[in-house]
Formats: sequence, C-alpha cells, structure tokens
Amino acid sequence: MLIWRDVVYLTEESYCYMSLDRPRSVLLAFLVMYGIAASLLALIYLRITIYVQRESSNLQPIAMRRQQQRDIVVIQRIILTAGLVIFAGIPATILLLIKYITGEQQPLFFRINWLTSVISLVQLNVSILLLTPHLKRIVFQKIQPIRIHPLILPLTRSTAIPNNTARM
Repeated sequence: MLIWRDVVYLTEESYCYMSLDRPRSVLLAFLVMYGIAASLLALIYLRITIYVQRESSNLQPIAMRRQQQRDIVVIQRIILTAGLVIFAGIPATILLLIKYITGEQQPLFFRINWLTSVISLVQLNVSILLLTPHLKRIVFQKIQPIRIHPLILPLTRSTAIPNNTARM
C-alpha cells in the first residue's frame, strides 16, 4: 500500500489509514488481514486433524472412545476460535459493502472498525484462557486471594482489673 500511495491522512480522525476509495488497497488489506490468517489457521488445523486421525487408528476400543471425546472437544475449541476471528471482520465488511453500494462512507466507520477489532481480540484472549485447562489453572491460582487464617489463642488475664468501689 505504501508503494501505490494508498495510505492517506484522515483529517477527521487525525491519523493515517488506507484509502477506502481505492478498491485495490481494500482488497489487499482484506487479503493480508484475513486471507493469510485464515489460510495459516486452516493449515494448522488440517495438520492437527491428520495427526489425530493417525493416532486414533492405533488405539484400543475403550481408548478410542476417549480419544473421540477429546477430538470433539478440540473441534469445538477450533470452531469457537475461528468464529471469534471471523467475527472481527464482519462489521468492517458490512460497512464497506454499504459504502460501495450507496457511495457514501459512514461517519463512524473507522471508530466502529477499531472498536470491533479490540473487542474481538479481548474475546479471543479470554476464550484461549478459558479453553486451555493448564493455562486456566495457572492463571486462576495466581489471582486467588491469599487466605489469612486467624491465630486463635486462649484469652488469659495477666493483670487483675482494679476494683474502683472505694472512693476517696
């Protein structure tokens, strides 16, 4: 984008960003942000799936059932993670389609785009924390408050309380 001078200064936002008027820059940004990320994610998960299938063919029936249950959990986690990544691009895609259909850019386009990106990244971090049992255990052990146990001692009176019944 820098070579084609597709990065412009946005006076309303006070920072530089790609020009939405040039489809080449939008397409290139989409391919870099989502195309490469989705392709790498798909290759990694394909490799995991092939490994799981190879390992499950060498198991006994009881172990195979446990392995299948673990596979279902892994697939659910993969789908959730991929869904959160895809969710990050939906608002920007909708706003871009509106811009190209109507010819008018929404006034809060960039702010909505940044907000949904930040929210999606926070969701992704929290989901990875909650879906990884070992990591979850480590983090929750660190944030548990330190418990202070009171020391219970018998109360003894070492000094007698003077009787103030006699007055001067």
